[in-house]
Amino acid sequence: MAFNTKEYDTGNSFDATTNYRFQPTVAGHYQLNVWLNNASSSTTRWVIFLFKNGSAYKVLADTNVTSPNSIPTSSISVYANGTTDFYEIYSYVTGTSIGIYGSASNIPSSSWFTGAMVRSA
Repeated sequence: MAFNTKEYDTGNSFDATTNYRFQPTVAGHYQLNVWLNNASSSTTRWVIFLFKNGSAYKVLADTNVTSPNSIPTSSISVYANGTTDFYEIYSYVTGTSIGIYGSASNIPSSSWFTGAMVRSA
């Protein structure tokens, strides 16, 4: 998922222009949250994956949504080493007329990915 807009990034941890990933610069435990907003009017199956360092790490959600603005969400606590560890969101969606709201101008119909430090290592 190409999350290409930042509201703020106090640790300069999110790449919103090239790789679209969260790569904390301080070792510690982080809370990651994802919200993907369905723009499709048909039943779709959504699977949301968390990738760590370029490989599948966890399935965050696997659900059917049936109408626009049905929102698969997920949250997870992870560890990052502060140098090389990075996290990305991937999504697998099936159905007809598949769509994901992705523009901040569609608020509240937008999608987002957040990360926040819970405690340092």
